[in-house]
Amino acid sequence: MVFTELISALKEIIEACECESMMKLSLLIVKSIAAEGETVHIECIIENKIPELICRLLLNHTASLRLKNILVHTFTTICEGASEEQIEHIVNAGGLEAVLSILKVTDTELIMTSLLGLEEILVAGEARESEDGINEHAIKLDSLRGLKTLEDLSLHANSKVSKKAQGILSEYFYFQDCEYNRANADCA
Repeated sequence: MVFTELISALKEIIEACECESMMKLSLLIVKSIAAEGETVHIECIIENKIPELICRLLLNHTASLRLKNILVHTFTTICEGASEEQIEHIVNAGGLEAVLSILKVTDTELIMTSLLGLEEILVAGEARESEDGINEHAIKLDSLRGLKTLEDLSLHANSKVSKKAQGILSEYFYFQDCEYNRANADCA
């Protein structure tokens, strides 16, 4: 009950406050609650539609880099503690679109944190694969041109970003298509 009221109040502050510092502080509290990793806490965050709010703010092209940084870290922390069903809700709330929007920025830390959140979504999708072995989250990511974004990031100047993107590509996308792997001598 206390968490529900707290999360609800934090959501109101994030939505209504024009003071960025108050928004950031409220998001950091949400992130701290999510970091506890308790299913009930994540459920409370989802019930109060915090993921939808975060996705909407991430897709807002006027948000400052500092605010986006906290939004991405909060989003990723929520994904890290979420169950497969909760991740499904985050994806339906626009989670993949929000992550993809951040993968196009130039800030390496934001990209890395977004890749971690994306990987959590893909892991959950893999765990929920249908009987025919299809990861619906990977399919949706591809339909949003996320595969192209990841391919571009695999060539990123920062080696951590390029390695992380290559790892995601090889783990969730290129197991069916050896063309990329042959070009990189990874395919027999």
